[in-house]
Amino acid sequence: IASKISKYAKDSLYIIVSNPVDVMAYVFMKVSGVSEDRVIGSGTQLDTARLRSKIADTLKVNPTSVNAYVFGEHGDSSFIPWSICEICGMKIEDYATKMTNNDLVDTKFDKDEIYEYMKTSGGQIIKRKGATFYAIALSVCSLVEDIFTCANTPLVVASMMRGEYGIDDVVLSIPHIVSPKGIVGKITPDLTDEEVAKLQNSAKVLKDVIAQMEI
Repeated sequence: IASKISKYAKDSLYIIVSNPVDVMAYVFMKVSGVSEDRVIGSGTQLDTARLRSKIADTLKVNPTSVNAYVFGEHGDSSFIPWSICEICGMKIEDYATKMTNNDLVDTKFDKDEIYEYMKTSGGQIIKRKGATFYAIALSVCSLVEDIFTCANTPLVVASMMRGEYGIDDVVLSIPHIVSPKGIVGKITPDLTDEEVAKLQNSAKVLKDVIAQMEI
């Protein structure tokens, strides 16, 4: 289908949702000839929403107050860059120690437990409901709404990497600025050396999959 896109449709904006979404977005870009900035993969947008929901539930705050993200592949090699995760201007893990009302927070803030929840919640939903289409539909609707606000909106979605964090020619998720024009910019926050290594590993995992394909 991608190879048959007319020259008139190449100026359209495309959101790739089907899994494996990062690989599908990469193949679409390569085959269709559509400009890379006009293709947005849903990436880790849903993973990020689940992460923020879990953190908010633990700290008993509104999820909109939580600035936390899932980077990399929408899959097993994704990770949480805790060094840039914040709430109220402080590191998330410090929030419990700064709150005067101990009844409002769970002081046992376990990063591993939160990461495991983020990684396995999709599988739990499939086990109970049979699929996760409600959540992904909601996240795509939110993405479309953000696009049509005509404002530059920071979102953790997937696009082609072109040298960021030493990564090139692979689609994965970091923060992007999204507008009706598509991807208009990327945000590259300072990560720890360990986090950069995890992002590069995620890129390698995806490249290994792509290397097995004939595009």
